Amino acid sequence: LEQVEFSWEEVPGAEKYKLEIQSTTSDWRKDETINKTRLAADLPVGEDFTWNVTAIDPKGEAGEVSDTPYAFQFRGPPLTK
Repeated sequence: LEQVEFSWEEVPGAEKYKLEIQSTTSDWRKDETINKTRLAADLPVGEDFTWNVTAIDPKGEAGEVSDTPYAFQFRGPPLTK
């Protein structure tokens, strides 16, 4: 596993955020609810992922999930000599 940092813009009125990260090449998944706009997560190397964030207001009501999740490939840290 290697650490990847996720960050997003603050949503006015949001008290917390639900970050969902899902591998599209295995059954690996992480759901975390936090009260800041960034999170470092340990991800398996060599997989493809999607992720999205949902804002949650002080009443606990969730806003809309982004229409299209962000997608990326995680091939690992840079090689060093």
